[in-house]
Amino acid sequence: MSNPFKIASQDNKLSQKVDNKPRTISKRQETQAKFDRLWLTEAKQFAPLRNCRGKERIIRTWNLIEKHTSFKGKLAVDLGCGSGVFSKKMRDAGAAVDAVDISSNALKALQSDNSERIAAIQDFIPHTSLEDNRYDLVVSMELIGYIPSVEHRLYMSELARLVKSEGFVVCSTSLDINTQDAVQSFGSLAETEFAISEWKFSYHALQIRISNFFKAPARFAKGWQDHHYRKQQLAKRTGFDKWWYSFNSSTAIGWLWSGLQYLAFPLVYLLDNNRTLLLGLEKICRFLWTESGISHASFIGQRRPLIPPSKEELQAIEPKQKRQVWE
Repeated sequence: MSNPFKIASQDNKLSQKVDNKPRTISKRQETQAKFDRLWLTEAKQFAPLRNCRGKERIIRTWNLIEKHTSFKGKLAVDLGCGSGVFSKKMRDAGAAVDAVDISSNALKALQSDNSERIAAIQDFIPHTSLEDNRYDLVVSMELIGYIPSVEHRLYMSELARLVKSEGFVVCSTSLDINTQDAVQSFGSLAETEFAISEWKFSYHALQIRISNFFKAPARFAKGWQDHHYRKQQLAKRTGFDKWWYSFNSSTAIGWLWSGLQYLAFPLVYLLDNNRTLLLGLEKICRFLWTESGISHASFIGQRRPLIPPSKEELQAIEPKQKRQVWE
């Protein structure tokens, strides 16, 4: 999604009529129905290995965890586990893993292939029924973007509730490359509950923009061929962007994009699957745009104590020689 921190919030309950009688659907049921449907129709969006950016995020998150703690003998929870790619990696490294997702279809995908020693749990995040202070490691990757912004603080509190006092929390998300101060906003949110041990940023804004440019013919062609899809895309747009998509997906010009999409496909494939190109573009992006080129952020940290440390304890702690995210 283009802007994971500007998702319209939804009511906790939704009323529908069945046989002319009102029926109340809870937020949990509504969310489960939504994600079960998405797993049937658009499961690819939940596949972290679908492109080189997703694979790189897993590598960097894994390295971040290994730098600060180990997996062997630990109890870990993977919140929003999807098909369990990261859950299985943690299991193979020696951790006991609880894999949590609201979608029954996601958990079916997890259990369909090599899910031994992974406990699949269907639960609603951030309102889980998991025990307090239970886990040595709490992992939540690419989940906050699917949670209404009014519940972001509750989401962070839930991560803090689940982790042991000496345990670690790992959280990651894509950042909207068109929004200012996204890094600072996410950092400030994380700091409400956690003492951050380390941040890891990915500077893929340039690669995303180039990829989106070459994917445009396919988007216009699909709008020309699929009127329902075109209607959905127009509803998401305003102003010039809406007019531009309407014009390019119209009968008058849509056929042109239908042919050009096949010429652009080799470049799209290269951008999506070549790690060497991804890392090369990241170096250029970081040099040219610095912080404004950040497209993804991960952190590992520990729960802040409820009682602040005394002056004597603070003096005994040697300050870390590193810049904070907002400096």
